[in-house]
Amino acid sequence: VVHAAAKVETYGRWREFEQTTIAGTRHVLQAATAAGVRQFIHISSRGVYERPARDGMLYEETAAYGKPYRWSYYARAKVESEKIVWEANERRQIATTILRPTWVYGPRDTTIFARVVSALRARRFKWIGDGENILNLVFVSDAAEAVVLAATNPNAHGQIYNIADDENSVTQRQFLTSICVRLALPQPTASISRNLAHNLGFLGECVAHATGFRVRPPVTRLSVLLLGGRRRFSSQKLRNELGWKPRVAFAEGIQRSIDWFQTTGT
Repeated sequence: VVHAAAKVETYGRWREFEQTTIAGTRHVLQAATAAGVRQFIHISSRGVYERPARDGMLYEETAAYGKPYRWSYYARAKVESEKIVWEANERRQIATTILRPTWVYGPRDTTIFARVVSALRARRFKWIGDGENILNLVFVSDAAEAVVLAATNPNAHGQIYNIADDENSVTQRQFLTSICVRLALPQPTASISRNLAHNLGFLGECVAHATGFRVRPPVTRLSVLLLGGRRRFSSQKLRNELGWKPRVAFAEGIQRSIDWFQTTGT
């Protein structure tokens, strides 16, 4: 069983994340165990490492869980879900594998890409910092291949793997410039410090929380960390133990993303 269901959002009510991500994981895991499933693959997230983080810090699977921001329920729910899966493995109820993809991009992305394009088109986007931070992207088919490898190799049982295209380092500036050039959009001309962006994200979360999440914050601290964070994630364990290697270069991946976006109008 490959369990990839979760509430993927940077804001919202805790009970929604609890019911969908945490309880959902528990229910699917229990059903898989009862049915005699041999392996349970849990699609987690790099969000479990949320913070603290030093500039340039390299995250490997042995790193401890981070401390989620207040109201960063996505990361918090992912941590709790991992604990449920890992406990089942420790009790030998079922063999489990936890996969932690970084920023997955590509066709059928309905969570991030359209929002980025919309902000660029409306000239609302500003560089976060100098824009030279690494984004830790991984193309969707490369992430899917990691799932297949984990499902077909017994060495993956009881293991945790990062999925990151750490060989093709793409910066925030390269990512956004590529989109602008291919879609003939204006490139951002202004920048904002990471500290100020972080504070604006917190302010947006406060407004959303105070209004019962009827107001969608234009930016959150988690989105600032996603686009402006200076962190790296190692996939060396996945390469060494399962033979994984990313196959789609960024130039091809971003073009395929844009082709799908233009075709669907999403």
